[in-house]
Amino acid sequence: MKIIDVKLTALHYPMDHVISSANDNQYNENRYCLIVQVFTDEGIVGIGEADHAGGTPETTMLIIEKELKPLIIGKDPFAVERIWDDLYFARMQHGRRGILMHAISGIDIALWDIIGKAAGLPLYRVLGYCRDRVPAYASGGCYQGYIEDDPTGMHGLLEELNNSIEKGFKAYKMKIGKQRMSIADDMKRVQAVREMLGNRDLMVDCNCTWDYVRAVKTIPYLEELNIKFIEEPAPIEFLETSAKIAAATWIPIAGYENETHILGFKDWMLRGGVYYIQPNACRVGGVTAMRKIFALSQTYERAVSTHSWSTAICMMTNLHLMATITNGEYLEYDVNPNPFREELNVYPFEMEDGAVLLPERPGLGIELNMDTIRKYEMK
Repeated sequence: MKIIDVKLTALHYPMDHVISSANDNQYNENRYCLIVQVFTDEGIVGIGEADHAGGTPETTMLIIEKELKPLIIGKDPFAVERIWDDLYFARMQHGRRGILMHAISGIDIALWDIIGKAAGLPLYRVLGYCRDRVPAYASGGCYQGYIEDDPTGMHGLLEELNNSIEKGFKAYKMKIGKQRMSIADDMKRVQAVREMLGNRDLMVDCNCTWDYVRAVKTIPYLEELNIKFIEEPAPIEFLETSAKIAAATWIPIAGYENETHILGFKDWMLRGGVYYIQPNACRVGGVTAMRKIFALSQTYERAVSTHSWSTAICMMTNLHLMATITNGEYLEYDVNPNPFREELNVYPFEMEDGAVLLPERPGLGIELNMDTIRKYEMK
């Protein structure tokens, strides 16, 4: 079997309202998706997704089309380790993290999808698995609109939480740490969510906005509310600050979704900055890289809760991977408006008792919904 072509498709969904993280510079009013399809001479087509966090799909597309695609044409898709090294080391001077890793991810995921389809097995069975379902948490709790429009940060929050509970989620994650909001007002949001959520797990996400002083002022409130983990408290460059915050609380620290390299996750674990590691297959180099990060997590006795704030392809890839490890705890399930989560795959995600079930279809189990692609494709 040989690779004969790579096709890239970018999708765009304009949201009907603005959402934001804790970072005042990150307002989202659009959702994007970059689909990578790898074609073979035997008619098997692999489907992958390349992230583009911090940029636009077009820039990642350019890296794949001009720099990576020529390196894989004619290669055996089963030679994933060889191909991964070829892609990385041929272009490492252009970028060892970030956009290059995003681009490699899309190709690598598609290759593993081909392997599963060729074997006639779902990917998690090809990799070797320990379970056929993975607990998921509802990932939402964004600040809706601009801070001037909703200074309390409560708009739509409890309605979204109630919908998540009704869908069967047993855990929920929300944003905190808005830079232009007082700690007291922000904690009122967390208190309201805790009261509605009851004894279910509650996690908070700071989106890298805390310094150590804000952390130690906020942590006592969070400890009283029995928070399961604090995600990305410090800027990603400040590993030592994250480690200091971890030492200041019994609440585990989670992160860092913005890390895009295997050795970066190794540093986070060695320096004590995280307990729950949160790699994303569409950012760190695909399935091949994720398996190595997972091995490190077991070596350094860390738990895994993958980052999946994207599309059905991203979620499905991380779902298969999470089924292969015994130290995996939660799959992130984004509940913000996003047709690329529920409408991109012909087959919807199946949930039972708060867990997402693994599909038995070959490969990733993704069949692209062409109506959705035609509706949202960027020309």
